[in-house]
Amino acid sequence: MHFHKEKDETWFVNDGKFKLLWIDTLTAQLFQKDLVAGSTHHNPPMMPHQLVCIEPGSITEVSTADSVEDNYRVIPGDGQADKKTEHNPTISDITSETIAKVS
Repeated sequence: MHFHKEKDETWFVNDGKFKLLWIDTLTAQLFQKDLVAGSTHHNPPMMPHQLVCIEPGSITEVSTADSVEDNYRVIPGDGQADKKTEHNPTISDITSETIAKVS
């Protein structure tokens, strides 16, 4: 899970199925939403988010300029555990009780 201070991004799901997780920074609540073909989602700057592929597919992203310096990690992704982060929780460790589902 990560956020961007500057980047403003919008996604369109071409095909497949994805699970989007994001944190409302005003309430610190974690939300979950399924994105399927035809879905759109807007990620404003400063909104922590993570996208997980559930069924193979593709997404088109329209955004402001992207920069590696504008990526701020909040929770390591499932493939990012290393010696520095192996004891930190990943998004897979978060239980369903902590996630509010949005339809």
